[in-house]
Amino acid sequence: MIAFESAKQTTEKHESQRRSREPVIECCVITQAVMIRLRSSLYRVLRILTCEFRRGHLIICGTVPTYYMKQMAQETVRPVPGVEKITNRVLVQSKTMDFG
Repeated sequence: MIAFESAKQTTEKHESQRRSREPVIECCVITQAVMIRLRSSLYRVLRILTCEFRRGHLIICGTVPTYYMKQMAQETVRPVPGVEKITNRVLVQSKTMDFG
């Protein structure tokens, strides 16, 4: 009986560890899919953006020159499976000319 309980506890421990790693692996896969979409964008400025992903929530970070590019970044990653919520922290910083 003791050996059976010990084996059961060991099995439960390994099962628990396996389940705790699954979200990390899923997170990495989704993050990689998002980065592939950004890196393959026709808009070069989107290729340098970064992101964080946790539990269905994607946060996009970086700087772009126009509000349109900020929106394009968001729409580029929206179709990635597993992304349930997007927080767009991309800053718009247009380059203005100083006329003195």
